[in-house]
Amino acid sequence: MKSFSKIFFLAFVFLALNAVASAEDDLICQLDRLLADEESASPKQFEEIRAEIEKNPDQALASLVARVNSGAMSEKNLAPYIWAMGLTKSPAAVREIIRITDSTGSKDLLQHSIQALAAIGSDQAGGYLLEKAQTSQDPMLRFDIFNALAGMRYEQAIPYTTPILEQDPDQYYSSESIP
Repeated sequence: MKSFSKIFFLAFVFLALNAVASAEDDLICQLDRLLADEESASPKQFEEIRAEIEKNPDQALASLVARVNSGAMSEKNLAPYIWAMGLTKSPAAVREIIRITDSTGSKDLLQHSIQALAAIGSDQAGGYLLEKAQTSQDPMLRFDIFNALAGMRYEQAIPYTTPILEQDPDQYYSSESIP
């Protein structure tokens, strides 16, 4: 009877591990499909990814980090992974997003990171974004960061918004950018 219980237990563990690996593979496959079909990506694809992450955010984050760290990915391919990390709302995701963003130095990736960090909304995310806003010379980037910080209700940013509010809003928009 003990050997039957042991076999049953091992079979259960195998099935459980297989289910976890399958869920990880599914999320990564969905993101890779999104990248392959970016021109024709549908809202349904985004919702499926969001639902997959919400099932087990910690497991999803582990899969996302493993995929990003598995090899060199282009900045373009990193963007949906950054977005997905933000959906986990995990403090551990903040560290990864910051690490990835700082390692690339890409302004485009920073734009994706702003949204992902705002979705998480932790003090670490707010502190990082505030530092980026303070050191950036790009007025539109600073505006985007402060907008994200306002959405996070990150109170430490309030004193730094005064100079932006005192400026002419036309400085942020050219006549070509208004439809």
